[in-house]
Parts: sequence; structure tokens; C-alpha cells
Amino acid sequence: MIPHAPARLAHQSPAASGQPKVVMAMIGLGAVARIVRHRRTYERLIIFAIVVAAAAGMARENQARSKERLVAWLERTMSG
Repeated sequence: MIPHAPARLAHQSPAASGQPKVVMAMIGLGAVARIVRHRRTYERLIIFAIVVAAAAGMARENQARSKERLVAWLERTMSG
């Protein structure tokens, strides 16, 4: 006796399969719209931008100092 292959699930229409994505997108847009309206959100974004700018400046300074130390070490090594 040959076992029967399991019945295939009916295919959903493209509109039905895309509907959960649309619902999630609308929920996300609603949440973003609500968050953007609050003053605290702008305060946090400004603080975040300041912190990122400060961290980038520190990283550039550190990189410049590292290059200076490397050049000095190379000069000492090559001359000695």
C-alpha cells in the first residue's frame, strides 16, 4: 500500500499575505507619530546628538595622538 501525500494547504492570495505587514506598518507609524509629538523626545535626540558628536571628536583626537606616537616610534627605530 502506498501512503497518500499530505494535502497541500490552500495558497493565500497576495493581498491576504501582505495584510499583516500593512497592519504592523500602520501600528509603527502611529507609535512614531505619538513619540515625535513629545518634547522629551526632542530633548533626548539633542542630547544623543551631542554625545555622538563628542564621542566622534574624542575618537579623532585619539587617532591623531596614536599616529603621532607611531611616527615618533618609527623615527626612533629608523634612526637608531
